[in-house]
Amino acid sequence: ESNKEREQARRSEEQLRQELAASQQQQAAAEQALRKVQEQQRPRTLTEGQFFSLLPQLHNGPKGRVKISSPVGDAEAERFADLFYGVLATAGWTTERTRGLQLGEPPVGLKLDVGRADRAPHGEFLRQMLQGIGLEVSYTSDQDVPEGIVLFTVGQKPWPRN
Repeated sequence: ESNKEREQARRSEEQLRQELAASQQQQAAAEQALRKVQEQQRPRTLTEGQFFSLLPQLHNGPKGRVKISSPVGDAEAERFADLFYGVLATAGWTTERTRGLQLGEPPVGLKLDVGRADRAPHGEFLRQMLQGIGLEVSYTSDQDVPEGIVLFTVGQKPWPRN
């Protein structure tokens, strides 16, 4: 075997190694994308630990009126909202469950709206309890919300962040 043939074989081997490495990187990226899609498809729920942490705290803390809504036609959001309705009602809160048609962009994630925060302290308490079990929830004051009521919107499931 001549030096030229050995050098050509070495270059071929190096090229194959580079192609293999690139292929492995593409496979890893595809597997990561698949995991994101699978996570997005999994319905939201509360773990047993979250449920048993949340229930006694909601039972013992300041209670109030909560109107829980979800967009019509989003079965995943409706089931998650029903779960919160059950937890809050079991904890002794005054709850109402609605399904609403949305104008414009559908809501995403969990959202709490209160009129004046000082007239609905249970809204801030609920926000703290939900965040305390690891849920992301937005909290806003909206002058259109009736006094003493917390509007709890369970929107569509947000896509996972990178």
